[in-house]
Amino acid sequence: MSPQPFVERLRQRASAALDWYGPARALATAGSVVVVCIGAWWLLRAPSPPLEASLPFAGQAGATSSIQAEIATATLAPQGMAADVLDITVHVIGAVVAPGVYTVAASSRVVDAVAAAGGPTAQADLSSLNMALPLTDADQVYVPGRSSGASRVQPPTTKVRRTNPTVATVPQAIAAASSSSQPTTAGSLPGGSGLVNVNTADAMLLESLPGVGPSTAKAIIAHRQANGPFAKPEGLLEVKGIGDGKFSAMKQFVTVS
Repeated sequence: MSPQPFVERLRQRASAALDWYGPARALATAGSVVVVCIGAWWLLRAPSPPLEASLPFAGQAGATSSIQAEIATATLAPQGMAADVLDITVHVIGAVVAPGVYTVAASSRVVDAVAAAGGPTAQADLSSLNMALPLTDADQVYVPGRSSGASRVQPPTTKVRRTNPTVATVPQAIAAASSSSQPTTAGSLPGGSGLVNVNTADAMLLESLPGVGPSTAKAIIAHRQANGPFAKPEGLLEVKGIGDGKFSAMKQFVTVS
């Protein structure tokens, strides 16, 4: 069988089918096939890479170095600030050669402050002072003196007391009254006894007593003005805010005459 008649018959049948189907239908079908193919390609195509993928990438080593640099900067800044604090200022009073305000190294202790003030006098009682206490800025160091007669009872000096104003060893009133080189403070007994007269002391002097704050000092003064001077130290128990415990803490530092 010759291939020519077969091709001819195929062409004739295709021509007859096209005549029957119509050129418009054939064109519409072809267009539909094209649209379906494009739609399938659009849905099945691989997604485009995100924008971040096109940005330059700093290597892991570079990122690690940057983080380490930031940590080093944050760590060294406080150290640099601390390095500027080389000296502190302290106030030395009491039984020393030259009481006054001195600038010492930040690592100094009480013994260094006493040495800066010329050292202790012959009347100094160093047995009641902890010379190894570390100092901070604005501390006040009081060196007690030996009292004639019965020894004076003092609070423990095992650690620095830092109130306002800061005192390194004992209340401010006792420090001022006991210093042989300082004038007698109003409200304390003359002769360096170191006791606070609750009948004449002002609020600031009263606040130097153990356990006495601004409100208790005002209450003592108000009671004194309303009822007259205290006849004996135990009269403080009548003051609002002073109980047995608070009175026990202050009674060794108060007098009424």
